[in-house]
Amino acid sequence: MIIMLRYKVKLKFFSPLYVGTRNQELNAPDIIIHSDTIFSAIVNMYSLIYGLKETQEFINAIKENDVFNCSSAFPFVGDKFFLPKPIGFKFGFTEPKKEKKIKFVDIDIVTKKRQASLKEVEDDEKIDKEKLVLFERPRVSLDRISLASNIYYAGGVKMHEEVGYWFFMDLSPEFEERVKTTIKVLGDEGIGGERTYGYGQFVPEFIEDNQQYSGNSFVLLSVFKPAESEIESLETKRYKIIKRGGYVYSPYSEILTNLRHPIYNVFAEGSVFEKPVKGELTLSFSSSVHPVYRNYRAYLLPCDV
Repeated sequence: MIIMLRYKVKLKFFSPLYVGTRNQELNAPDIIIHSDTIFSAIVNMYSLIYGLKETQEFINAIKENDVFNCSSAFPFVGDKFFLPKPIGFKFGFTEPKKEKKIKFVDIDIVTKKRQASLKEVEDDEKIDKEKLVLFERPRVSLDRISLASNIYYAGGVKMHEEVGYWFFMDLSPEFEERVKTTIKVLGDEGIGGERTYGYGQFVPEFIEDNQQYSGNSFVLLSVFKPAESEIESLETKRYKIIKRGGYVYSPYSEILTNLRHPIYNVFAEGSVFEKPVKGELTLSFSSSVHPVYRNYRAYLLPCDV
């Protein structure tokens, strides 16, 4: 049995962040960095540092022995780590309409059943209204032939000083130093879109998490597409489905770069399952240069919800 380490990885951004949504508009950024985006960014940077052969061995180890997995990234404020509110989660307040509007919740409220007042939860909920600031900037594009100008708007997310993003990361000691190094270098390169303009740069902090999480349900903290063998045994009545696709980026192949990943309907963060699920690494493209995978494996948090 492989011994796994678990970290909370805090990303302290020192430039704006842009993570796109399905509507393809540059002025409509997402406020979650989904797990498939994080995985792809790490694997691409890993390949630049250690080479394609070593990267394929890393991928094979993930597929065969689960030596690495990560959640999506959610906001943190100071020492408070937030999760998407599990679907169907009840705070027990006397105003249920206000409960429905809550998007993010302190992880301790979910995992430790810590009591919280309506005011505290509503104050925390302001992170995506006051502390994660959505903005737009005008830009100009020029027609290559006529040189006619066209104004368009690009958006992003700015964060207050005490705010950033964090995600869970499980990995085996065999790959610990390499993956940590990869994430540190990725911070200089940036994650998400608009990196040409300096977006997405961060400084990571790795916090060991030795807490034993337990419960009778499993909250999904990543995007998840079940393998065919799992479909019939899925048990959930509380879930949300989103579409995931996006463009391929390869530092080794112009042919692969800008191809579109197949679009899948996947379970979204906050879905709740009665039994553990696994998911899969989906092969998007196979080429003579290297294969392209999309990570739709589940990252689950056991708790009572």
